[in-house]
Amino acid sequence: MILFISIFSVISLLYTLWMVRQLDSEDNKNTESRAGYEPVSILIIVKNELKNLQELIPVLMHQKFKVPYDIHLIDDHSDEDIPQWITSLSEKKIIYHRVPDSIPEGKKRAFQYALSLETHEIWLLTDADCTPASDEWIQSMYDRLDAHAAVLGYSPYTVTRGWLNKVIQLETIYTAMLYFSYAIRGTAYMGVGRNILYRKKAFLQLNALRKYDHLLSGDDDLSINELARNQTIGIQLDPESFMISAPKSSFAEWVHQKKRHVSTAKYYRVNHQISLALFYFSLIMSWVGVFYSLFVFPKFLILFLLCKLMNFFSFNHISRKRMHHSWYFLDWLIAEVIYICTLIYISPFTMIKKVKKW
Repeated sequence: MILFISIFSVISLLYTLWMVRQLDSEDNKNTESRAGYEPVSILIIVKNELKNLQELIPVLMHQKFKVPYDIHLIDDHSDEDIPQWITSLSEKKIIYHRVPDSIPEGKKRAFQYALSLETHEIWLLTDADCTPASDEWIQSMYDRLDAHAAVLGYSPYTVTRGWLNKVIQLETIYTAMLYFSYAIRGTAYMGVGRNILYRKKAFLQLNALRKYDHLLSGDDDLSINELARNQTIGIQLDPESFMISAPKSSFAEWVHQKKRHVSTAKYYRVNHQISLALFYFSLIMSWVGVFYSLFVFPKFLILFLLCKLMNFFSFNHISRKRMHHSWYFLDWLIAEVIYICTLIYISPFTMIKKVKKW
């Protein structure tokens, strides 16, 4: 038993070291070298988020970009009078679209509807509850486009007090380390819809989401998963490209969000399912090793704690360098234990229960 646990503890450490190597070696200099720039359409799918839009839209209207851009609001059956507010702005670059009543509600369906609209060929996606980290957000994401079908950006959450926020920060960084590392290796499997740049024609040519029509969510995960089968996916880690999002304020809300996100993982390619399962299982087992040795084999405790210490230094190095978030060891330790418990709780639900809330 102790040998089995030890093997997976080492695998957890090696997995973290592998991600550190990928992200450490990534050249984050902008690669866009073409003579001209194409216009960009910012797409925001909303549902009863007028208050958030009133904060976000003025910020987006003052972005610095070398060519014109517009902002498309895709309204997924909201009850609020968003058009009246848009009219009051007298801003031509904001274009409102309401999803027809004949189309069922859901973010993914709204995204599919957006494909039929007249927009620019370059799409930049975000959510209404986000705020760009700088006025160079559009420019910095575009500058990594090159010949890629999409560019994955980073979307951290606002730092607040409390252990829930620490767990959210930890989970966000682990997730980003994973999807950025796989994208660097040329096998992207997901992105975060709060900050992704797309070529519209890539979707139209591939019809990327039609096979997942029965799912309510998963547009960001599954679209990247499909596009990466035969096209390249870039990444952007410049802090000016970050899109900051508001975190959940209650543990129940956050758990519901995680259930919805993880529920699409079973539609990933088999190799991604296996490798991600290995990462999360080994992470869990690394903590099983700590507690098992604490109560059953105390002489092995120092070995498991040494693995966790090495894991922390590796994690914190990339967190500081790429995500610009520093950790204290004790904060990271406690946050990871809470996160592991949450993973154990969520995993069975994602396999047997459909999450239907928007």
